[in-house]
Amino acid sequence: MVIVGLEAIKNLVLSASVLDMFKGKDIDQEFQDKFWRHSLAVGFCARLVARIGKARGMLDPDAAFSGGLLHDIGKVILCCYLPKEYALIKQERESDKVSASFQIEERILGYNHSQIGAILI
Repeated sequence: MVIVGLEAIKNLVLSASVLDMFKGKDIDQEFQDKFWRHSLAVGFCARLVARIGKARGMLDPDAAFSGGLLHDIGKVILCCYLPKEYALIKQERESDKVSASFQIEERILGYNHSQIGAILI
């Protein structure tokens, strides 16, 4: 813990806890792979940007990583807990190449994954 650091341990526990929430759920494997790769990439990028800001006393890189990691958690909620609606959103996304995902979600559900994630967090 001394070598890795308390904040890094906190981020690992947070990541493991989030993954554990969805254990045993029937999740589209392709979605899951893309989702976690994207979330980790955003987390690492957020940490890098925060390190630049930290030099100016503005941002916490570890908090930025956690935020980046969890920024799309509402998409996992849709996939796991609203599978029929998720299938409709996925189908609509394939036919509608113009609208953003959140716009398609709002048309079908009346809300989007960002709002779901905000409530969860």
